Amino acid sequence: MGEIKIRYLETRRLADGSTAYYYHPPKPAQKAGIALSEALGKDPVAAAARAGEQNKRIDDWRAGKDEGGGQRPVEGSIAWLIEKFEASHQYKRKKPATRAFYSGALKALREYKLKSITVGEVQARKLSPAHVDSLYLELQKIEPKTDEPTQLPWANAIMRSARRIFNLGIRWGYVTANPFAHMELSEAPARETVIPRDHVDLFCATAIAIGRRSMALWARLSYELCQRAGDARSLPWSRYNGREVQVKQGKTSALVWAPLLPDLPELKDMLDETPRVSTIIVIDEKTKQPYTIYNLSKAFNEVRDAAGLPTEYQARDMRRAGMDETGDAGATDDELRSLSGHKDRNVVHVYVKPNRRKAANALAKRRAHRSEKRTGK
Repeated sequence: MGEIKIRYLETRRLADGSTAYYYHPPKPAQKAGIALSEALGKDPVAAAARAGEQNKRIDDWRAGKDEGGGQRPVEGSIAWLIEKFEASHQYKRKKPATRAFYSGALKALREYKLKSITVGEVQARKLSPAHVDSLYLELQKIEPKTDEPTQLPWANAIMRSARRIFNLGIRWGYVTANPFAHMELSEAPARETVIPRDHVDLFCATAIAIGRRSMALWARLSYELCQRAGDARSLPWSRYNGREVQVKQGKTSALVWAPLLPDLPELKDMLDETPRVSTIIVIDEKTKQPYTIYNLSKAFNEVRDAAGLPTEYQARDMRRAGMDETGDAGATDDELRSLSGHKDRNVVHVYVKPNRRKAANALAKRRAHRSEKRTGK
């Protein structure tokens, strides 16, 4: 096959004389999350097909179409107001993790189905406080048997995000009132669910068995390194040097290091065996893209249910489980914070700056703790 001439598709001659293909979309498309750079292997037909798919996404984006091929929202609608917010400097100046959180909650609001239309299609000026209160109850997903909400934190997140965009809508003159203001949101109890280590192992084994190895890798990164689900999801290869993983946390911008040897050889092997098909380590097998926060949650539930694990488990519980085990192993506050990146304001002893040594100590103690549990000594 001759030279392939497709936009943003590049060829490179390898040391063995073979040709490999790489896709490099323009920076605006990458920043918008429409397409990312990725290695496409040596098959020219497969590379051309994949590049064509990515280019269509970019073309649709440039033409003002959403991922489903639809046109941009009607002026004055809630979807239109969300679009205005996501194009504003108030949104763009937020940290990536905060932007992702807003976009996720607002996407859920926009796509929520009413009787004949979605919430996003409703004219923003016509949404009343009564409509909002009813929507809030629906989003909580009340369990009939217990009369308790099953999705309260998520419902609260959507309401708070919506309140934010309507406040800005008033400031910009698009709406005259905020139906999400002065809501009596129910407070969700602090989450305390801890996934036992044998359940973590079962989750990972099941993920591999059903063709979701990426979820096993993500789970190990989150659990073993005590990192937030989002940080494990978006960890780039540039943060792994073969010996240790460096994480710059999206929520706090904290920088933490975690040496993999001698305490985490299995995670190191798993990383080394993972093909580098993107700048991001964890890639969704179904989309061939990094996970979004929603795809990750959906995939987590898929693996959890296939493993027969309790339905109360959520992706964010992996980090807490890892921290719980590290705490049980006898790690000090400084050692645990050096690994997790937490900035505990309640620490009463003299503050000691987290560092690589303390993170290594935390993992060593955790390894010894596991050995004691296995041997019973």
